[in-house]
Amino acid sequence: QIDRADLYAQADVGPADIHVLHTYDDYPVIVLMQLEGLGFCDPGGGAEFVRSHSLTHDGDLPHNTSGGQLSAGQAGAALHPLYEALKRFVLGSAVVQADETTVDMLDPGAGKTRKAYVWAYARGEFDPRPGVVYDFCPGRGSKYPLAFLGGKGPPSAEPVWHGTLVTDQCASYNSVLNAKVYPQRKAAACAAHARRRFEELSRGHHSASAVATEAMLRWTRIYRTEAAFAEMGCDERRRARQVLSRPLWEEFEIWLKLQRKQVPDGTKIAEVRAAVAADAPAWLDVTTTALPPAGAGEHALKLDSARPSLPFEQYARTEGRFEMLRLADPATVTWSVGQVRGPRRLQLLA
Repeated sequence: QIDRADLYAQADVGPADIHVLHTYDDYPVIVLMQLEGLGFCDPGGGAEFVRSHSLTHDGDLPHNTSGGQLSAGQAGAALHPLYEALKRFVLGSAVVQADETTVDMLDPGAGKTRKAYVWAYARGEFDPRPGVVYDFCPGRGSKYPLAFLGGKGPPSAEPVWHGTLVTDQCASYNSVLNAKVYPQRKAAACAAHARRRFEELSRGHHSASAVATEAMLRWTRIYRTEAAFAEMGCDERRRARQVLSRPLWEEFEIWLKLQRKQVPDGTKIAEVRAAVAADAPAWLDVTTTALPPAGAGEHALKLDSARPSLPFEQYARTEGRFEMLRLADPATVTWSVGQVRGPRRLQLLA
């Protein structure tokens, strides 16, 4: 601890030479104690000193009372328990949606800002108790969601999160959803992110991609079907998805793979379709997922991978070929191929 006289001697100044003051601590009373300790007034005279002087920016002793903590750090410390409670509430859901977005962060010494990320974690869309929590991170690497979902030990122990994670399939989530490391986690792809890529290619009148335009029609069928389930309960929605949504997703996956064979490598539509086709299995998993009812266990996830025994035929017309996929038995898939004429269309007869 340095003596006050030594401090002023080393700086070659005294209290009368100081025209701007910046003190540091968490509580206002400590500021008064520092005014006294630094020799601006006698011990016990802090309150009277503040009354008799103007400490504003244009006063006789401008005084920065934030101190880096007074108006920021203390509030942050007080909010931390609330943040921890909110995080536990969100991760108490068996279905969590995750996404990240960029923010500008000050880069001290560089005279500019640099890119940082805010990760958002939300309870599933159909969860009866919605909630979202944000995690600020300096980067986009997998270590950040791994840490957020990985639990922690005492003194504030948290379990490792298990359930279905809905993502945009960014590579940052690959380690988080590694089935060998986390067998109780399931990946689900965000359809909105995939749809957006087709929507971008379907814009314009003459320049629009015909394939992307048809893909948008298929997305519309799926979205309209899902809209009909909005008011259903979890189990009812799962049964409806098995009967109505799952065939549409499977049909879409088959169509994507057929179209991919007809497009040269390196084109934009080929890249989009290849990426989206790779995500299709993760969409199909969503049709078997039911959110737990209110009051269920933290990680209660109901899955039913069995398809309904509903006979149906899918007719897909592509350029010059006719494919019929018959699923009379969910375990049996047979193909019939022949020549037809007409525009590209697809009909579902149930």
